Amino acid sequence: MNATGSYYRVTALLRRDQRGVLLNAIDQETKDAVTLRQINLSQLTLRERKPYIEHLRADMVEAAQYAHPAVVSPRGVHVEGENAFLVMDPLYDAIALETQSALPILLAADLALQALDVLIQAQTRDNSRRALRMRNFFATQDCRLRIIEFGLDPGDIGDVLGGDRAQAEEASMMTPEHCVGEIEDQKSDQFAIGCLLYRMLTGVFPFHGANYTDTVTRIAKEPHISLIQMRQDVPEKLNEVIDRVLAKKPSSRYESLSAFANALQAFTVKGTMPDVFEETGASIETLSDFSMAKVSAKPKGLEQEMVDEIVRALTQIIGPIAPILVQRARRNVTDRKSLIAQCIEQCEPSDAVRFLALLKPES
Repeated sequence: MNATGSYYRVTALLRRDQRGVLLNAIDQETKDAVTLRQINLSQLTLRERKPYIEHLRADMVEAAQYAHPAVVSPRGVHVEGENAFLVMDPLYDAIALETQSALPILLAADLALQALDVLIQAQTRDNSRRALRMRNFFATQDCRLRIIEFGLDPGDIGDVLGGDRAQAEEASMMTPEHCVGEIEDQKSDQFAIGCLLYRMLTGVFPFHGANYTDTVTRIAKEPHISLIQMRQDVPEKLNEVIDRVLAKKPSSRYESLSAFANALQAFTVKGTMPDVFEETGASIETLSDFSMAKVSAKPKGLEQEMVDEIVRALTQIIGPIAPILVQRARRNVTDRKSLIAQCIEQCEPSDAVRFLALLKPES
């Protein structure tokens, strides 16, 4: 099937949302794998389309300069009829985080740390701020964060043309200072990542209204529901971190993105798995590299067939996030029994019995 004319051959539908579709494809000329993000241009008038596309192309040239493992690099814009397609490096089988409900605390914190690492590195390059949207965040099977459209605002019609044409989701990671027209900075990024982390931990955003305007109003004026009220197994320390970064006043947040990251890292190290970070000596500057190196290391003592069986069983219980959780768990175990025990921790008590029943008896 050639959904976008003679340029690209579509190989898979990754995601369908309110903006359109996200596709894996092959460039027919270079034979390279790419991912395409559709933008429906019919939401713009004919007069609005040309400057919008020109602005988008200029932004993509700038955004392509960000070199970070978690950032999916853009390649260009392809326009065909009523659609524009953002062409970017391939996502392959990465999972959209907005399709997931509440994640395990360790996984959510790790993904948030990777996002902070992207923003910290971007700060060393320029002082401009990049709008962040939940739909831009993906995770690979080995727990690596992948961010698309970093440095771009494509198709965010609420920002481009006004809130009357925008969806509520487009405002869900907006900051209070943006809502009231004040200048944003790195403390604004803290608020956005705080919203992301809250969403990963609870399955809902801290501020979400019936529409775009209602969501903006809640962000600007209403307090969020305490994280610990939404999820009882959240440690008080993590609850305090979330409360701080979701403060309405930027001055009440951490003094820097690195300070926010250190607070999350301290929680991970002291509260969950201290041996991992101590062994590598990872610092916040190398956190993304650490994450990739650890999860790509081949585990000892676990046959791939055995791991695949556990993945299939856990997927039936908790859904498509299961492969990520199993890969995360297997890096610290060397036998089937320990891996199964790690997976049971991701299940509700009633589901743990079903999970075990799906596994073959140990020979």
